[in-house]
Amino acid sequence: MGIFRREDGALRMDRRAKPRLRVDCEARLLMASGDWPGMLVNLSEDGAQLEMANPPRQGLSALLIWGEHEYYGKVAWVKGMSFGFTFERPISSVVVLDTVAQDREEEPSGPVANPGNIPLGRKRIRRQFAG
Repeated sequence: MGIFRREDGALRMDRRAKPRLRVDCEARLLMASGDWPGMLVNLSEDGAQLEMANPPRQGLSALLIWGEHEYYGKVAWVKGMSFGFTFERPISSVVVLDTVAQDREEEPSGPVANPGNIPLGRKRIRRQFAG
């Protein structure tokens, strides 16, 4: 079955007008009830998905803040610790791409293993399993 087909064979259309890009950066919601810290999971020009220990109720208005950016919107849906946030007005694609680029820059770079622990000049022996 295709990824856009339901079990009954009918085509399923994606409701999103703009694709969401995966990110992993700290964010917070500023609401009348206070400042709620969380993580920005994905982002598009129309909205975002966040994760928090105690997400706000669906329909609440808030100011979403991450990095140097802040935008008004509403909580669109809540499921467990995740929730969707719809921006009042679409944000610039430059902001979306900038956020993704900054998230990628923060990933650790360098060797995963200590090069001193890698034996050089010896072939590895492949063990055959009897079966």
